[in-house]
Amino acid sequence: GSVQVTVAPGASTKASPGEREATYDLVGRDSVFTRVTDFAYAGRDSVLTLRSAAGAEVALPSAVCERRRPPAYGPADDVPVEVRGAGGATRQVTGFGIPGAWDHAEKLVACELLTPPGNWSSYPPHKHDATEPCRVVNEEIYYYRIGGPDQVTPSGQGFGLHRTYTG
Repeated sequence: GSVQVTVAPGASTKASPGEREATYDLVGRDSVFTRVTDFAYAGRDSVLTLRSAAGAEVALPSAVCERRRPPAYGPADDVPVEVRGAGGATRQVTGFGIPGAWDHAEKLVACELLTPPGNWSSYPPHKHDATEPCRVVNEEIYYYRIGGPDQVTPSGQGFGLHRTYTG
């Protein structure tokens, strides 16, 4: 598919309102379970046009920010992948939008967790209040996709559970 990023009217950049700022052809993937995907970043005050001849499922994470940054492309080969935890808390972290790997976004942090059946994604229990070493309040949103019997095709069976606490 193709992602076109255009500047919204009134945006404070060198580009004119409505002018195309960037176009990215995303390779994508068959399923969240098959491989890491490439991605695009659209800055504040951008308007997106998404096109795909075959259709697409797209995630659009966002966060309130103060500054406008230019659009950018993130190739799949540059996305860091690491295994965290052990035993029943083992999971794969695909850090396509995390600090240190992708510092382009001012306040947005986004990643994917691929967790084997029966394992925990957010263990041990922890908090993201504004305390050292994390100086900002991090809101966490979990969107669950459950892999089918082949662990590739998404399934309507299964469930995800998440508990959040504040200190």
